[in-house]
Amino acid sequence: MCVCVLCMCICIIRLSAQKKGTAVKHVHTDKIDDLGNYIPFLAYSIISMADITPKLIELYNVFNSSPFSKYYKALNYTTYHMTVYNMWNQRDKLLPYQIDQSRRAPNRAFHAMKSVMKPVFLKMANKIGEFKDINEIQVTPIKKLNKGKAGVSLRVKIRDPMQKAQINRLRSWCANNFYNDDAKLIFHITLGYLYKEIEEDLSQSIHQLEEWIKNNIPVIVVRRPSPTIFLTMEHFMPYNKFIDK
Repeated sequence: MCVCVLCMCICIIRLSAQKKGTAVKHVHTDKIDDLGNYIPFLAYSIISMADITPKLIELYNVFNSSPFSKYYKALNYTTYHMTVYNMWNQRDKLLPYQIDQSRRAPNRAFHAMKSVMKPVFLKMANKIGEFKDINEIQVTPIKKLNKGKAGVSLRVKIRDPMQKAQINRLRSWCANNFYNDDAKLIFHITLGYLYKEIEEDLSQSIHQLEEWIKNNIPVIVVRRPSPTIFLTMEHFMPYNKFIDK
């Protein structure tokens, strides 16, 4: 199914499901405001950036159109990545390695955390460098999209068993060294975040999108994992740029 046909199907579904006279209900979140603007949210993760293909751009264009765009703010396709390990975010308590030698806790701000995070990122990057066969990782989308309270993501699984084993070893090492087992993580690529309560039935639209993904995106290639600093959910940088600033 081409993307224009998919968009047409979704528009028909949207028109048939519209409700009259419903009040706008906003979602309260610390990552996005009620107008769909991503707001500052400091977080540290290991991620693998996705190779951008025409089909991933089409996926973005569909998710960035109605009815999805009425409730979700699509992340640009240039940000698509698979999360490998969630290290810390601003909701969490400060961890032992984030408190300097004077035993003072830094402000939870980008520049204030730099001195305590630099050695952590270097240690993490050196460990990642020990894994030789993860420069290109093929992942397969799982049929059903993950529709959580925060947003929509494309769940994926690593195709090559050896690469999967290496990623799991990396995650185990991180859990043993950085005070977070990240046990709830399911490998995924986030498509966008919810900023307004959904006021119509999107099940048919979601199903159309899932079928399109199944037929058009059998494999996604993601790159070697890298420690990454998130300033917002759409603005982030690799650790080496953070260290050099």
